[in-house]
Amino acid sequence: MKRFLLVLSLAVVLAAAGAWAAGPVNLTIWTHTHAPANAYIQKLVAQYMSANPNVKISYEPAADNNTYEDKVLTALASGAGPDVFNVGLSAMYTFAGLGQLAEVTPQVLRDMGYSSMDAFKSDYIPGIIDKLLYN
Repeated sequence: MKRFLLVLSLAVVLAAAGAWAAGPVNLTIWTHTHAPANAYIQKLVAQYMSANPNVKISYEPAADNNTYEDKVLTALASGAGPDVFNVGLSAMYTFAGLGQLAEVTPQVLRDMGYSSMDAFKSDYIPGIIDKLLYN
């Protein structure tokens, strides 16, 4: 089976978190610092936690964008990294090579409400998901 690794969008990850667990879920999310995006993500996190009281999310934008990827790599290597993080396309291959990206299996797709990878891709701008796949 072809193996797909994907950097998932925040909305998809949050939707999956609710689907995967009936009990309490605690997630830590790290992102780059970008004020407009950070404000939007904080709004999404608050909305999601309000609609899913079993999910608690700690959202932590980076203090320093220049050292963010090194911080994530170091934290993941120690086993203390975030549950969800974002990286640019240039760094994706580094994280994938270190085994730090989750495989998007058919079961994961079903848990997110999709019947197939093609159905998942259809929710995005044509071609964008193909640029985020690591085979």
